[in-house]
Amino acid sequence: MIIALQQSGKHPPEHLLVRRAARAQKKPIRAVKWMDDDFLGPQVAWPNTPFLPIGSRSFCLEAFRHQGIRTRPEYPKYPGTLLLRRLQPRRMEVVPLAHLLLQDWPSHGWEVEALDNDIPFPAGTYANREELHAALQTRLPDPETWPTRVSVLQPVRLSSKWRYYVVEGEIRGASRFDAGSDVAPVPDLTLVQEAIARLKRMHQLPAGCALDFGVLMDLRTSLFLGLQDGWALPVYPGSLSPEGYLELLEKRHAQIIQEGKLSLPPLRTREAE
Repeated sequence: MIIALQQSGKHPPEHLLVRRAARAQKKPIRAVKWMDDDFLGPQVAWPNTPFLPIGSRSFCLEAFRHQGIRTRPEYPKYPGTLLLRRLQPRRMEVVPLAHLLLQDWPSHGWEVEALDNDIPFPAGTYANREELHAALQTRLPDPETWPTRVSVLQPVRLSSKWRYYVVEGEIRGASRFDAGSDVAPVPDLTLVQEAIARLKRMHQLPAGCALDFGVLMDLRTSLFLGLQDGWALPVYPGSLSPEGYLELLEKRHAQIIQEGKLSLPPLRTREAE
């Protein structure tokens, strides 16, 4: 299968890894011009045969649509079952954005994130509704583009954040992705493996993905932060080999082609208990 690599004038490290792996495995690559801020529409020269898109989220989403793949809704960031267990003791609520911008906020503020990852929503921790509203106006000037629903979580302080790259249920690499001190606690690997096993058992583990975990300021308690789908997943330096990164993308892409959509089956009530 041809690899369609986004050509935008930038040279992200992911592209270097893909080129090295493709060269070693003698896999064909075709550069496809795509500027994230300048949508080319029908002018995009997509390959005429099935292809694996590698690039930004907007590039991959359009490539999937071109190949007849349903792209909405996307895979949820926080699988429901994990929220009900010790992996994610914080309670997540899904609320209308309009209500969040009008109601009174608790003193600790909220971690806010859009459920639809296709929207360039300014996800983050906000102290109050005014701060969130200002960020929305800066990032998304047109209110018509704002998401209708968002998830909210009580903020926590973390001593370190880690990402585990997973291919078909196996951890293939890991890397810290925050800017803390050089000496940092590592999440409990048993907890990471428990999350993988549970998601796999419920058919909610993408064939290629990453699980994010953090360690609280007590330097002992590990906390599940979220699941990142693998079809446009960035990679942190030193976390995956070129071949490992390309395999992650290929496995997830093959699953998407087979299913004809990005999202996985919804959780059943019994499975979420």
